[in-house]
Amino acid sequence: MELGCCNLFFGSGSLEPWDYFFHLQKLEIDRCDMLVHWPEKVFQSLVSLRRLVIKNCKNLTGYTQAPLEPSETERIQHLPGLESLLLEDCASLVEMFNVPASLKEMNIYLCRKLESLFGKQQGLSELVEGSSCSEAIVPTAISGLPSSPMNHFYPCLESLWILYCESLSAVLRLPPSLKTIYMAHSSILVLSCQLDGFQKQQEATSINVPESSSSSSSSSEHSLTPCLESLVILSCAGMLAGILRLPMSLKRLDIRRTNGLMSLESLHPASLEDLQLVSCSTLASLPNELQAYKFLQELAIKGCPAVKKLPRCLERQLGSIKRKRLDAHYEGIHVFLCLPHLTNKCSYPSHLMYHVNTVCTKFVLHHFNVIWN
Repeated sequence: MELGCCNLFFGSGSLEPWDYFFHLQKLEIDRCDMLVHWPEKVFQSLVSLRRLVIKNCKNLTGYTQAPLEPSETERIQHLPGLESLLLEDCASLVEMFNVPASLKEMNIYLCRKLESLFGKQQGLSELVEGSSCSEAIVPTAISGLPSSPMNHFYPCLESLWILYCESLSAVLRLPPSLKTIYMAHSSILVLSCQLDGFQKQQEATSINVPESSSSSSSSSEHSLTPCLESLVILSCAGMLAGILRLPMSLKRLDIRRTNGLMSLESLHPASLEDLQLVSCSTLASLPNELQAYKFLQELAIKGCPAVKKLPRCLERQLGSIKRKRLDAHYEGIHVFLCLPHLTNKCSYPSHLMYHVNTVCTKFVLHHFNVIWN
């Protein structure tokens, strides 16, 4: 069901037909100026809802200071079958409702004032609300939370997309079930992941917690969720700092215009199919395991000046990668490595091929000499 400019259904004098929609599975609310607070009574009635879309509701802010529902447990039970949530261009939204544990997809776009992905009753919004996350206090507070079912948030979440949420400074307690992370043009500094449940929360403290000057000499090591298949980080300055360990499940890695990332590593080599590293000025090291590039089909390494040369195992794979965009000095390596294959595959006279090889080799060596000197 799609409701556009649906002011009759929300607000103090609204109609209350929601009890008739207990079989409703999809609801889209668009351009509703009367929607100011999360409609808890409506959520109570929509017990079968699987997909919820709310967009262009410019006055929606979130919960009232004194929620109408007296019981925290009752609030958590709202929308018990919800699997997909999309919030788009809600300019005043500051606070989330208490999303049910059944959620599999969360997409939040252009909610520029949103401060937390959790409602206050879920216990984590206070840790980051109004905070710049400039100190390593958040992970300590997270690890100190009691290990109760209330603190295992979004246990079924598989896909998380966050775009243009400039006030969202932290994304906490991402579950092991997560397969896709897409974040762009946001101010997220802290991104914490659960590895194998709550007991390992402290091990995966965060992908970036700015370090004090006393510990700045040592690089932080950060882990991702064990089932992650796709990670895209675009223009999130300062979010990835130090060493990022890639899970074996990872197939797509796309990081662009993100400073602070120094090294990509993996204890168990990932089988990457798509690797895009663009304008990562501090990145200096890539995985050096053949398995990491064996299935690579797309490759881009542009504007990463600290990566002086490619790992040898990646150089050997360049000829078999279908689509690639590399800076000139990497392309030179590729041409040089492919010269023997050029000779073997061409049917031109041997003296002509010798001349081609000689010219190409001199060009490549001259190119290297210019770069190295």
